[in-house]
Amino acid sequence: RRFEPYNFAPQHKPQLKLFVADARRFVRVTSAKYDVIVADLFHPARDGAGSLYTLEHFQAIRERLAPGGLFCQWLPLHQLDEDMLRVITRTFLEVFPGGQGWLLRFNVDAPVLGLVGSVGPLHYSTQWVEKRLNDSLLESELKKLALTDSIRLFGNLVAGPEALRAFAGDAPLNTDDRPRVTFGAPRFVYQKTAASYGRLQKYWRPV
Repeated sequence: RRFEPYNFAPQHKPQLKLFVADARRFVRVTSAKYDVIVADLFHPARDGAGSLYTLEHFQAIRERLAPGGLFCQWLPLHQLDEDMLRVITRTFLEVFPGGQGWLLRFNVDAPVLGLVGSVGPLHYSTQWVEKRLNDSLLESELKKLALTDSIRLFGNLVAGPEALRAFAGDAPLNTDDRPRVTFGAPRFVYQKTAASYGRLQKYWRPV
């Protein structure tokens, strides 16, 4: 209840269903389709977290997307070295070849990258944000994040599929039988360096 002013009191919304379940199992047993699936930040070095970045898990999530649906996988750049970031990016692109990279800049000490994918190509119309601000609650929340127009939102788009593929290169895949993140990420957990921001920079192009 203490968080109701910030999370919109989900327990009071009849249209919202809450499931307490293991994410990997849930996406395999449900037959429901979703417009948006968000994989929140995991600590890659924690036991079991590496399995949430595997090829098999991403494939199961893709099966749960409705036509035109989006999947976002948040990645803590400050807890991944470049090799692990390449592994996850390559694995993501194997399932979502049109994937994009979005940089979350709200915390300069702990940068976060969002990998966004869909079953089909991702296209955005002009004034994409402005056309969706007919909801006063949504508009109010976006203002708190300084995301008041399309320029401010799409300024966080740092890499398209070509740039991500160039970055990932021929990195090995993270799979259930070859859990590279599970064994690789713990060596670099909580590594906070300026390199976190620079890993994709050489692949960016001015627009």
